[in-house]
Amino acid sequence: MKLAFLQIHDAPYRMDFLRYLARDASIDLTVYTYKPDDSFHSYWNLKDLGYISHALGPYLKIGHTLLHFKLLDPFFLRRYDMVAVMAHSNLTSLLAYFWCWIWRIPYVYMADTVEERMTSRGMKKMKAAIYLRAAFVFVTGHAAVRFFVERYGVPREKLLIGYYNFDYAKIRRLAREGLSQREPMRQKLGVAPSDILSVMAANFQPFRDQLSLIQNFEFSKGNKLLLIGEGECLQACKAYVEQQALSDRVLFLPGFAFETLIHLLPACDVYVHSGEEPYSTMPLLARLAGLRLGFHGNIPAFEDLKDDFVPGDFDSSEVAERFVTACKSYT
Repeated sequence: MKLAFLQIHDAPYRMDFLRYLARDASIDLTVYTYKPDDSFHSYWNLKDLGYISHALGPYLKIGHTLLHFKLLDPFFLRRYDMVAVMAHSNLTSLLAYFWCWIWRIPYVYMADTVEERMTSRGMKKMKAAIYLRAAFVFVTGHAAVRFFVERYGVPREKLLIGYYNFDYAKIRRLAREGLSQREPMRQKLGVAPSDILSVMAANFQPFRDQLSLIQNFEFSKGNKLLLIGEGECLQACKAYVEQQALSDRVLFLPGFAFETLIHLLPACDVYVHSGEEPYSTMPLLARLAGLRLGFHGNIPAFEDLKDDFVPGDFDSSEVAERFVTACKSYT
């Protein structure tokens, strides 16, 4: 089966899945990337992807949307047996769905968010058509399943969980390596062995509201908070911490390369996450690294991890197997 996979950028929460797909002898995979020079996540420093990521080529930026000239070619996607397309916020994606309809190519709608940014009657009709005509919809978690079933009537059997996923064995191996350095890392941070260290790893954006987390955090004896990331709200958080004389309780670190972040997590005890966010992969990574889950805002990913065990729904090898099965059952 010749499969085209259209993604916005390479990401740690997708690379293992694509690596497994690339290894599958029954799948002839071609990965196209909208933004190969993604500067916003440059600190990820991804290496050894395990698949070839092809730049989709020149594009026109119109506001926040992208239009890649390659998708103006009506025959570009016709060579594929199935096409997996990232959401609908870019004109490139909309054109991909259009050509799939014209050539009757089965496609997968990949939903990285359930936020409704475009809510006009016409847009809702267009989105419903895209969702319902898809071979299946690849979603992040159970909150997304409810969204598509309840709001758009997508049959449950057409929804596949696991769009954001990790190779559990790899993450646990990296976490074990980090655990061996737990005490030296805590000493470097100024955290005593008896202290409870909570951590949040996410860039400082308004919707994440780290300032509110600091203001409401329970700073009882031995409780400390580590905030990892960069962004426009970082300075306001640092200024508040300094004003309130909390510098020995609230610690800041910049964004890390992905593997370095996993090595660091076992130095912490509890994962917290403030604000409102359609999805976050950090609660899953924290659980795989052995942390407990603590306070969180409106973050649907916590719903997927409410039991003590970590479900296999997001293990890259299992997700890839289910994805291939779903593709073959439709073609």
